[in-house]
Amino acid sequence: MLEFDLKRKKTYSALIRAFEELMREKSIDELSVQELCRRAEVGRNTFYSHFEDKYAFFQYYISLQKEIIESAASVPGDDFIQFRVRTAETLFRYFKENRFIWEKNIKAPSAWMLRDMIKDNVKAPLLEELKNRHPDKFIWIELGLQ
Repeated sequence: MLEFDLKRKKTYSALIRAFEELMREKSIDELSVQELCRRAEVGRNTFYSHFEDKYAFFQYYISLQKEIIESAASVPGDDFIQFRVRTAETLFRYFKENRFIWEKNIKAPSAWMLRDMIKDNVKAPLLEELKNRHPDKFIWIELGLQ
């Protein structure tokens, strides 16, 4: 089992590295699974045994980014203002550091999918965290972001 986990981790790491490199050159719509696999040195059958298609991989990638953002923004004991400021700073820093992904994809035909992924994987969990941490103030946040 340990060997399988190590192999899986190496495969995913190679795919992520290759994906980030390719996103500097083209949008998700222009990217092919064959290109991604070739750059990652991963077989197409291996790719398809883990992901349905490139969009499923992109969704996986977005979910990883969400975890990075959440862990960077979350500090136990933060008050409401500190949490919101830290979250905003983390998001701005993330988008600045990874603008190559967003610049290419925001105008792509599948941009609607990207917006939905961000809404579902970043905005919704962040609002849920705010609601859990500060239920007394959440109604104002909810009213402002609808």
